[in-house]
Amino acid sequence: MRIPGTLLVPDIHQNYRFLENILERETSESIERVVLLGDYFDSREQAFRGPGAARKTARLICQLEATLGNRLTLLWGNHDVPYYLYQSSSDRSVKCCLTLRRLSQQMGLAPESELAADAVCEEWPPAFWEKLRPFAQIGGYVLSHAGIHRSHFPEKARSAARSLKTLDGQWSEGLVKLRAGKGPDPLMDAGTARGGEHLGVGGITWLDWDREFVDDLPFCQIVGHSWCPSRRKVGRSHCIDYGQCAYAVLGRELEVRWVPTGSS
Repeated sequence: MRIPGTLLVPDIHQNYRFLENILERETSESIERVVLLGDYFDSREQAFRGPGAARKTARLICQLEATLGNRLTLLWGNHDVPYYLYQSSSDRSVKCCLTLRRLSQQMGLAPESELAADAVCEEWPPAFWEKLRPFAQIGGYVLSHAGIHRSHFPEKARSAARSLKTLDGQWSEGLVKLRAGKGPDPLMDAGTARGGEHLGVGGITWLDWDREFVDDLPFCQIVGHSWCPSRRKVGRSHCIDYGQCAYAVLGRELEVRWVPTGSS
């Protein structure tokens, strides 16, 4: 008998079949909450590239949100922010497309995404994007797309909870700056380990697990973002991005569950 837990799905990257297979395997009786760890768009595989797959992915996540309500948590990924900026822009002209290409270089957006962005915008209205969060707290864990580094953690607060609340506000302020064309905030920028221009380490959506992540905050972390074919752990924290081959359930412990070969 499975203990009810939280379903964690990393880095979908338009592989909507990966998400469908997981949802078919995990029943509502065994799962209390679902957290998607970001990077919903920009496919790693030819079979899931293009606006059609982007639309199907966006629509599937909308349907999941309509079914689960507040039992679903959507986190930001580095590949999602440029789509949000495209959605929030009232100007879809050539100038806007050039801005999107510039963001592509800074934030990892795939070359196909000008067409895919239109499809996503039709499925995700501005109000839907407001549901995305930079991180989530579950028990003694903090979940985010890539991880929180000490250099970005506001430690002057009296508690970890207050520090995280401050960090959440800083993320929101960073999005406002980005919409105003003031460039990526360090919280959502790539560090040099991922080829970014930012001289520090990567932010919450860009931190590199192998070269930048350190388990030295007052909580354990679970992240995606940094793909690897086998399970990885640093201190108390885990990276669970296996390239659409596995996901995880957080109950009394973190359990990785592999998707059967050929099912995605």
